[in-house]
Amino acid sequence: MQAKEMQALRDRCVQYATDGRFELFKTSMKFDGDEGRIQHGFPPQSQVQT
Repeated sequence: MQAKEMQALRDRCVQYATDGRFELFKTSMKFDGDEGRIQHGFPPQSQVQT
């Protein structure tokens, strides 16, 4: 891609890429492993209702 084309793609995607709506593993506790959950004071997955 040319630099101009790449920037146009970035401009079109920026509204979707900035809030994490498609990356629940980064923005929710649902996908956290037990080690990380315990480290941050959350119960292990086995104790969480889905």
